[in-house]
Amino acid sequence: MMIHLSKKNYDRLNVAFEAYRLFSDNRLEIVLFYLNHEEQIELHSMPVKVVFYVLEGKGVFLHQNDEFPVQKGDILVVEPNTLRGWKCLSKHNITVVAIKQL
Repeated sequence: MMIHLSKKNYDRLNVAFEAYRLFSDNRLEIVLFYLNHEEQIELHSMPVKVVFYVLEGKGVFLHQNDEFPVQKGDILVVEPNTLRGWKCLSKHNITVVAIKQL
């Protein structure tokens, strides 16, 4: 089976930053999000494993009590129930794909 998705089918998420659900089923969710200059996602945890891929821009990934600079091409794998967050530091957006293993 194959599923083809196009931008017109993406669901805008009701969050404080720009984010879209690209795909979701009972095992996997893929979300695309953008952060503008100085915008951030506060520390939070989720009960699922998440793989992040930075498509564009630069920023900071918050992990527990640490901060890690990230840029285009970086991949991060975060285990369930781990505090994580994001900050955009560049003058341009940071664009990230989050793949959640449900």
